[in-house]
Amino acid sequence: TLSGCTGLGLTPSLPNSTTLQNGVFYLEPANCNPTPGKDFEMELKVSSIEDLKGYSVVLSYDPAVLKLVEIAEGPCLSEGNETFFWKKIDLAKGTIQIDCAILGTEISAYGEGSLATLYFTALLTKGDTGVNFAQTQIRDIHNQPILATQESARIRCK
Repeated sequence: TLSGCTGLGLTPSLPNSTTLQNGVFYLEPANCNPTPGKDFEMELKVSSIEDLKGYSVVLSYDPAVLKLVEIAEGPCLSEGNETFFWKKIDLAKGTIQIDCAILGTEISAYGEGSLATLYFTALLTKGDTGVNFAQTQIRDIHNQPILATQESARIRCK
């Protein structure tokens, strides 16, 4: 049986499966108005996903407006499972790379949930920036690509 991102399950093996599923990778909140000098959180989330085994995402933002403080793995893939979670942060360029995969065979996730939480500080300058998907690779249990829509976020410092 399959289970949702709030739980994981065994996925039946489908021989020669090349079906591309659909899903949505998005940032929440989609619009945010933090006060300069204050910290705020943003979640990388997924919805309407089937058979998710792993992902690699590169996000970009304006480092003159935001400073990334930390990234924490969300429960979508890790709850009840061992995962590989890797992050690379380039504060000067304003890029974030997050890679995550469920370890083990025949285990995947579906549904919706939180993949990661990003902790930012709004810098003392006023301005706005997108937190945009620069690159996204999503794979199913058979290492086949999963098609997904990406929905970026807009940050406007007051």
